[in-house]
Amino acid sequence: MKNFLLILAAILPVFCSLVSCSSQVKAKKPVSYRFEHGRTALLKNGVAYAPRRAPAAVKRAIAAGNRLQGMPYKWGGGHAQQEDSGYDCSGTVSYVLREAGLLKGSMTSEGFFKYGKKGDGDWITIMSATATFS
Repeated sequence: MKNFLLILAAILPVFCSLVSCSSQVKAKKPVSYRFEHGRTALLKNGVAYAPRRAPAAVKRAIAAGNRLQGMPYKWGGGHAQQEDSGYDCSGTVSYVLREAGLLKGSMTSEGFFKYGKKGDGDWITIMSATATFS
């Protein structure tokens, strides 16, 4: 299951664009989305669609991310309560992973350094620096 947690990298830029996390951190290597049939989410009109063969947890994570579309950035948002008026970076990732059944509670960006395995995941990759992205 944790292997899944280490492709959401392809779709969270869509979700994090709803919060202004991306301007806070420079990635060590550029992250770009490239659709691969059957392996990555399809992005169409701002909505992510899971590949048919994706595990149920990945489909739930993508659906959760879609529900956050249009939510504003809110410092600390998504940590004190699951349903919030806005989310910060790690709050967004925590929400998505909780809804997928892959996390209990929430984590700060620092907490995600120890979450899952290092490196690219089979389905979900979490990148953490001073802000967290999935």
